[in-house]
Amino acid sequence: MYGPYTNEELVGEALKPVRVRVVIATRFGIKLQDGKQVQDSSPARIRQAVEGSLTRLQTDVIDLYYQHRVDTQTPIEVVAGAIKDLIREGKVKHWGLSEPGVETVRRAHQVQPVTAVESEYSIWWRRPEQAMLPALEELGIGFVPFSPLGKGFLTGKIEKTASFENNDFRSIVPRFRPEALDANQALVDLLQKVAAEKKATPAQIAHNASISWDSVSCASATTVPRGWWRGWRSKTWSARPIARGPGGQASPDVRCTVRRCPGFLLAGKRSI
Repeated sequence: MYGPYTNEELVGEALKPVRVRVVIATRFGIKLQDGKQVQDSSPARIRQAVEGSLTRLQTDVIDLYYQHRVDTQTPIEVVAGAIKDLIREGKVKHWGLSEPGVETVRRAHQVQPVTAVESEYSIWWRRPEQAMLPALEELGIGFVPFSPLGKGFLTGKIEKTASFENNDFRSIVPRFRPEALDANQALVDLLQKVAAEKKATPAQIAHNASISWDSVSCASATTVPRGWWRGWRSKTWSARPIARGPGGQASPDVRCTVRRCPGFLLAGKRSI
């Protein structure tokens, strides 16, 4: 869907020499219609999508196939059934859902076991803790949080007077409007304070806090950081990891950061 399609072509070309050593995940459920993205997870569309992805990725099987967003026009049981057929045919190994509700996950899991659920999760978006994380723990489903650095805001590199290009998604996100950036600066100030104490970057503190799993331990979890430019990534990911406590959890002072964050009333919606 990204490009559209060019991302899969690039990934396929890059990973072809090392295909047996990597896991490839991609998505279905979106089609272009009159120049706009439209949700479509009908069985016919899923089959069309998987064939296209296999060709562009230059592979004979997709390791993890995500539904990009829940399609309200196609019952999740029908979607799960279509994926079950693809798994039986050997074209897909595992499947996942992106930003579903808990009940949707349960219904899908009954038809074809779900391997992973992807959802935004960070210090400034913790709703998954309320119901999703406990449900995934119960069902043995992995959790893949995206934007653990709040689309760059939690790195401390975005000034409260920042503006974004028209082709930057953040330019239309309420949480990145000037008044929201100004109001939410207190959260970044806290991250910078803890980072200074740990001789780390705010991004490292935010990332470690987001995967501390203080409220629940999922069967498996990994994060999907998203960056827009190479300099941002190099400044974000220092080679030195943050010290972690028993069981791989973030150290107590980093977890303390998570506990203090609920006191912030964050301004602006996270999406349009």
